[in-house]
Amino acid sequence: MHVLKVGGSILRERRDIDAVVRILQHSEGSERLLILSAFGQSTRLLDQACQTALRSEEDAYLVLERLLDDHKKMIELSVDRAETQQLVLSAMADFALRLRQFVKGIHITAQLSPRIRDKVLSFGEAMALHLFSAILSERGIAHATVDAETILVTNDEYGSAKPQRRETYQNVAKLLIPVLEKSGLVLMQGYVARSTSGYTTTMGRESSNLTAAIMANSLHAQDLTVYTDVDGIRSADPMVVHGTRKIESLSYARAYTMATAGMKLLYPTMIEPLRAARIPLRIRGLHHPDSVGTLIADGTGSSRQSAIIVIRALNLITVQARSLDADRDIRTIVLPALVENDHVIHSTRSGSVLNFTVTDDGLSGMKALLPEDCHVSHQNNIDLVRIIHDGSIGFALVAEVCKRDSFRASIHRLEWAEHDECITIHCAARISSELSGALHSACASS
Repeated sequence: MHVLKVGGSILRERRDIDAVVRILQHSEGSERLLILSAFGQSTRLLDQACQTALRSEEDAYLVLERLLDDHKKMIELSVDRAETQQLVLSAMADFALRLRQFVKGIHITAQLSPRIRDKVLSFGEAMALHLFSAILSERGIAHATVDAETILVTNDEYGSAKPQRRETYQNVAKLLIPVLEKSGLVLMQGYVARSTSGYTTTMGRESSNLTAAIMANSLHAQDLTVYTDVDGIRSADPMVVHGTRKIESLSYARAYTMATAGMKLLYPTMIEPLRAARIPLRIRGLHHPDSVGTLIADGTGSSRQSAIIVIRALNLITVQARSLDADRDIRTIVLPALVENDHVIHSTRSGSVLNFTVTDDGLSGMKALLPEDCHVSHQNNIDLVRIIHDGSIGFALVAEVCKRDSFRASIHRLEWAEHDECITIHCAARISSELSGALHSACASS
């Protein structure tokens, strides 16, 4: 039994679809569950449509048209037969009609509840599932589809719902395993679930990977393979840094450290279900069939690899409480609320001064929650550069790079604690790519 996950964002061209089809063809003979996420920018466009509907119904419809156009282009690229194209286009039009009804309701009521937002966002995965099923059917690949909402059960925390393991595993045994045993290949969407109250929920940023990990655990899968557009995990972002190296293997613990630091392709919530069941995770390139990618499992050889991570488009907020009550409110109300929604990327405290690095979405929420009795300073256009090191890279080496003339004036904070595996740099966004390249070169030479 194998679980595979393919992100819709990497399915941009005909050759991407062809690559997934080849993977499925080559793995015939074993039971497989393929987890899919929404195509392209679908989730972002759906969220934009929700927000836009609060002020303009017609503008929100225009956003939905862009979403539909994106899917039409994918249909033209990947579906050959005219009759199949018409069937899929008709289905996409039905999805669009239902979305327009939600947009209309949001505009009329001037309200966007977390529950309605989750329902609208779930359409991206539903559209991807329907389209990819049609592609496989046209190419003669036998399969079945299962709606994740009939399998995954969560609580009612819309937008960041928490899986309920017992109920989910019962559904897997009752509803999913029989279909897998009969068809051999099952498609299911990630990211979405259904609450114990019976409403559609989403589980947070990039939670299609969490869906795949929970399914691998509940199915006692042999492994989980996540396909991406790069060949495994790299020592830095290969799009901005030259000469990156592939990290061949990581322990679960090291992978979790990198995930919490913001490493792309890895997410903290997906590690624990795999570690608990000792299920190997492999990150592979969609267009690198001969490469084994990066293996994450216990007992792997190079479990303490170093890497450079960049998190972009952030805000550095410094808050100084002017009273004990304000200090208490910041610690017990503001910070927990923002952390719960993944908006706080980094935080430090020194006496009554707290420093937060937050996303743009978290910025307005933080300002609304802050008590009046505090002083706040704000710097935007901040990027976070993190060095996950193996002990051979010292703070002095990183500080030396940061002191170079081209970087020094644009470094806002440099943080490191003894025995900490992560060195964190807050810098102006304009230098983060060049800085990460310089740090990568210095670390490789050390």
